Amino acid sequence: MEGDEDIKKSIIMFAGEKLLCKAFSTTEDFVRNLSAVEKMACMSVRLALEFNGKTLRAQDIERKLVEKHMRVCLSVDPGFETAITVAPHATPITPSALLPIAATIPATCVP
Repeated sequence: MEGDEDIKKSIIMFAGEKLLCKAFSTTEDFVRNLSAVEKMACMSVRLALEFNGKTLRAQDIERKLVEKHMRVCLSVDPGFETAITVAPHATPITPSALLPIAATIPATCVP
């Protein structure tokens, strides 16, 4: 990626804020305090997670990911009971999704 390092960092920070729906940071405290839904948002971008929400809780999480964490809803059944959703995949979002995850992995686990 070409360009000024400050601009690159700004783009990644902006993408992280859009993904998490709040101010973004790479500090250990910030990462430790991410909610389960916010962690799921980060992981679903990196791992292309597919949902099959059969329980009310799973469906609620999936709705929150669509509402606040950039997950895209492709279709919803007529009774609004199930939905088909996908995680966003865009170049600036991918590195910002990795930062909170990478901060929690011991250095010995990172290749």
